[in-house]
Amino acid sequence: MKRLGMAAGVLAIVLGLCVIAGCSGEKTTSSTTTTSTVTKDSAVSTAPETNTTTTVDTETSGTVDNDDSQEWTTVMELKGSDTEEITSDIFTLSGAPARITWKVESDSMWIIAAFVEAEGHDLQSQGGFPVFMESKEKQGSKTLKRGPGNYFLHVNVANSEWTVAVQEQK
Repeated sequence: MKRLGMAAGVLAIVLGLCVIAGCSGEKTTSSTTTTSTVTKDSAVSTAPETNTTTTVDTETSGTVDNDDSQEWTTVMELKGSDTEEITSDIFTLSGAPARITWKVESDSMWIIAAFVEAEGHDLQSQGGFPVFMESKEKQGSKTLKRGPGNYFLHVNVANSEWTVAVQEQK
């Protein structure tokens, strides 16, 4: 039960940060100016100013590029409807390429976040970062970078019918 409360808190914090940061799926541009001064044997050398512009595209594609010659096998799947938090039983990943997929059906505003954590991890006391958090793409998948071991899937969702699955290539 503690896992559920912490996951809800993490979801609320992430959503709040997205609102504060203005996460809108638009491109963001930032500039940085760096000036450095080095002193050696009473001589002063000033490095030239460097201007760096970084453009970050915050759109998510919801796709995974993997070798399609092998079949994807579902290791764990959770389904639900409306607003809820749910945690799966423990499942095992072999270390093969893995992904997490989602599908959402909703006619109103919705959001979904999924965590894949190692067996014994306590979201309540240790926290965690979602593998994905989505409120635009109703269907998609993301690469799941986890080594071989035992894990659980935790999903926070609001206002939708949904399915989240962890899959491995075999």
